Amino acid sequence: MKNLCRFVWNKLFLNILHHLTSSDSIVLHLSAFFMPRYFTRQIPGLNMATRKMNMFEKIANMVGVLYRHQANQFPRRYAILKAVFKHELAPPTGADLPKIKADWMAVEKFVQSGQYKQLSVKEALVYTAVGLEIIFWFFVGEMIGRRYFVGYLVPADYVSKDTHKKAAEEAAKPDTKHGF
Repeated sequence: MKNLCRFVWNKLFLNILHHLTSSDSIVLHLSAFFMPRYFTRQIPGLNMATRKMNMFEKIANMVGVLYRHQANQFPRRYAILKAVFKHELAPPTGADLPKIKADWMAVEKFVQSGQYKQLSVKEALVYTAVGLEIIFWFFVGEMIGRRYFVGYLVPADYVSKDTHKKAAEEAAKPDTKHGF
Protein backbone atom coordinates (compact mmCIF):
# COMPACT_ATOMS: atom_id res chain seq x y z
CA MET A 1 0.00 0.00 0.00
CA LYS A 2 2.84 2.37 0.88
CA ASN A 3 4.53 1.84 -2.50
CA LEU A 4 1.21 2.30 -4.31
CA CYS A 5 0.68 5.65 -2.56
CA ARG A 6 4.20 6.72 -3.51
CA PHE A 7 3.60 5.72 -7.12
CA VAL A 8 0.29 7.65 -7.28
CA TRP A 9 1.92 10.69 -5.65
CA ASN A 10 4.76 10.47 -8.16
CA LYS A 11 2.37 10.49 -11.13
CA LEU A 12 0.23 13.28 -9.65
CA PHE A 13 3.25 15.41 -8.83
CA LEU A 14 4.73 14.99 -12.31
CA ASN A 15 1.42 15.87 -13.97
CA ILE A 16 1.10 19.03 -11.88
CA LEU A 17 4.68 20.03 -12.66
CA HIS A 18 4.18 19.34 -16.35
CA HIS A 19 1.07 21.54 -16.48
CA LEU A 20 2.74 24.33 -14.53
CA THR A 21 5.95 24.42 -16.53
CA SER A 22 4.99 22.92 -19.91
CA SER A 23 8.55 21.70 -20.36
CA ASP A 24 9.76 18.13 -19.83
CA SER A 25 13.31 19.14 -18.94
CA ILE A 26 12.08 21.41 -16.16
CA VAL A 27 9.79 18.66 -14.86
CA LEU A 28 12.69 16.23 -14.65
CA HIS A 29 14.92 18.71 -12.82
CA LEU A 30 12.19 19.85 -10.45
CA SER A 31 11.09 16.30 -9.72
CA ALA A 32 14.69 15.33 -8.97
CA PHE A 33 14.88 18.21 -6.49
CA PHE A 34 11.58 17.73 -4.66
CA MET A 35 11.23 13.95 -4.57
CA PRO A 36 13.29 11.47 -2.56
CA ARG A 37 15.92 9.37 -4.30
CA TYR A 38 13.95 6.10 -4.26
CA PHE A 39 10.97 7.95 -5.69
CA THR A 40 12.76 9.40 -8.70
CA ARG A 41 14.04 6.02 -9.89
CA GLN A 42 10.66 5.43 -11.50
CA ILE A 43 11.02 8.50 -13.72
CA PRO A 44 12.32 7.59 -17.17
CA GLY A 45 15.14 9.80 -18.36
CA LEU A 46 16.75 10.37 -14.95
CA ASN A 47 20.09 8.68 -14.46
CA MET A 48 20.39 7.91 -10.77
CA ALA A 49 23.76 6.11 -11.05
CA THR A 50 25.65 9.34 -10.39
CA ARG A 51 26.37 10.55 -6.89
CA LYS A 52 23.54 12.16 -4.99
CA MET A 53 23.57 15.96 -5.27
CA ASN A 54 23.41 18.01 -2.12
CA MET A 55 20.68 20.59 -1.61
CA PHE A 56 22.72 23.56 -2.91
CA GLU A 57 23.65 21.74 -6.10
CA LYS A 58 20.00 20.85 -6.65
CA ILE A 59 18.92 24.45 -6.11
CA ALA A 60 21.61 25.74 -8.47
CA ASN A 61 20.64 23.17 -11.09
CA MET A 62 16.93 24.01 -10.77
CA VAL A 63 17.55 27.78 -10.93
CA GLY A 64 19.70 27.33 -14.04
CA VAL A 65 17.01 25.30 -15.79
CA LEU A 66 14.28 27.78 -14.83
CA TYR A 67 16.44 30.72 -15.92
CA ARG A 68 17.16 29.19 -19.33
CA HIS A 69 13.47 28.42 -19.83
CA GLN A 70 12.39 31.93 -18.82
CA ALA A 71 15.14 33.53 -20.92
CA ASN A 72 13.82 31.71 -23.98
CA GLN A 73 10.26 32.84 -23.23
CA PHE A 74 11.13 36.47 -22.40
CA PRO A 75 10.88 38.07 -25.88
CA ARG A 76 7.43 36.62 -26.53
CA ARG A 77 6.14 37.52 -23.07
CA TYR A 78 7.62 41.02 -23.29
CA ALA A 79 5.84 41.63 -26.61
CA ILE A 80 2.52 40.51 -25.11
CA LEU A 81 3.03 42.66 -22.00
CA LYS A 82 3.94 45.68 -24.12
CA ALA A 83 0.80 45.26 -26.25
CA VAL A 84 -1.40 44.91 -23.17
CA PHE A 85 0.12 48.00 -21.54
CA LYS A 86 -0.29 50.00 -24.72
CA HIS A 87 -3.95 49.04 -25.00
CA GLU A 88 -5.07 48.95 -21.36
CA LEU A 89 -3.11 51.84 -19.86
CA ALA A 90 -3.72 54.36 -22.63
CA PRO A 91 -5.78 57.38 -21.56
CA PRO A 92 -9.31 57.56 -22.96
CA THR A 93 -9.73 59.24 -26.31
CA GLY A 94 -12.54 61.53 -27.39
CA ALA A 95 -14.32 58.60 -29.02
CA ASP A 96 -14.36 56.74 -25.68
CA LEU A 97 -16.14 59.50 -23.73
CA PRO A 98 -19.74 58.73 -24.90
CA LYS A 99 -19.24 55.06 -23.97
CA ILE A 100 -17.86 56.04 -20.55
CA LYS A 101 -20.82 58.36 -19.98
CA ALA A 102 -23.30 55.63 -20.99
CA ASP A 103 -21.62 53.12 -18.67
CA TRP A 104 -21.75 55.60 -15.78
CA MET A 105 -25.46 56.24 -16.42
CA ALA A 106 -26.07 52.47 -16.43
CA VAL A 107 -24.34 52.17 -13.04
CA GLU A 108 -26.44 55.04 -11.64
CA LYS A 109 -29.65 53.44 -12.94
CA PHE A 110 -28.57 50.07 -11.51
CA VAL A 111 -28.09 51.55 -8.04
CA GLN A 112 -31.13 53.87 -8.07
CA SER A 113 -33.56 51.19 -9.25
CA GLY A 114 -32.35 48.67 -6.65
CA GLN A 115 -31.36 46.05 -9.19
CA TYR A 116 -28.35 45.20 -7.03
CA LYS A 117 -30.77 43.33 -4.75
CA GLN A 118 -31.33 40.79 -7.55
CA LEU A 119 -27.64 39.87 -7.87
CA SER A 120 -26.42 36.40 -6.99
CA VAL A 121 -23.83 36.12 -4.26
CA LYS A 122 -21.13 35.33 -6.80
CA GLU A 123 -21.95 38.41 -8.91
CA ALA A 124 -22.06 40.60 -5.80
CA LEU A 125 -18.65 39.32 -4.70
CA VAL A 126 -17.18 39.96 -8.15
CA TYR A 127 -18.55 43.52 -8.26
CA THR A 128 -17.34 44.14 -4.71
CA ALA A 129 -13.87 42.87 -5.58
CA VAL A 130 -13.71 45.12 -8.64
CA GLY A 131 -14.83 48.13 -6.59
CA LEU A 132 -12.28 47.40 -3.88
CA GLU A 133 -9.56 47.01 -6.49
CA ILE A 134 -10.38 50.44 -7.91
CA ILE A 135 -10.30 51.98 -4.43
CA PHE A 136 -7.04 50.26 -3.51
CA TRP A 137 -5.37 51.36 -6.74
CA PHE A 138 -6.44 54.92 -5.92
CA PHE A 139 -4.74 54.67 -2.52
CA VAL A 140 -1.64 53.09 -4.04
CA GLY A 141 -1.49 55.95 -6.58
CA GLU A 142 -1.73 58.45 -3.75
CA MET A 143 1.14 56.76 -1.93
CA ILE A 144 3.24 56.77 -5.09
CA GLY A 145 2.48 60.47 -5.60
CA ARG A 146 3.40 61.34 -2.03
CA ARG A 147 6.42 59.02 -2.11
CA TYR A 148 5.54 58.02 1.43
CA PHE A 149 3.06 55.59 3.01
CA VAL A 150 1.43 57.60 5.77
CA GLY A 151 1.38 61.27 4.84
CA TYR A 152 3.39 64.01 3.28
CA LEU A 153 6.93 64.37 4.55
CA VAL A 154 7.41 67.96 5.69
CA PRO A 155 10.91 69.10 6.67
CA ALA A 156 11.28 70.08 10.31
CA ASP A 157 12.49 73.59 9.41
CA TYR A 158 9.62 74.27 6.98
CA VAL A 159 7.65 77.45 7.61
CA SER A 160 4.74 78.35 5.33
CA LYS A 161 4.30 81.73 3.59
CA ASP A 162 1.29 82.52 5.77
CA THR A 163 3.30 81.95 8.93
CA HIS A 164 6.10 84.20 7.63
CA LYS A 165 3.52 86.91 6.83
CA LYS A 166 1.90 86.69 10.28
CA ALA A 167 5.31 86.80 12.01
CA ALA A 168 6.27 89.91 10.02
CA GLU A 169 2.98 91.62 10.95
CA GLU A 170 3.46 90.77 14.63
CA ALA A 171 7.00 92.13 14.57
CA ALA A 172 5.83 95.37 12.92
CA LYS A 173 3.11 96.00 15.55
CA PRO A 174 4.04 98.04 18.61
CA ASP A 175 3.77 96.17 21.86
CA THR A 176 0.68 97.68 23.59
CA LYS A 177 0.45 95.28 26.51
CA HIS A 178 3.23 96.78 28.54
CA GLY A 179 2.95 100.39 27.41
CA PHE A 180 6.43 100.67 26.02
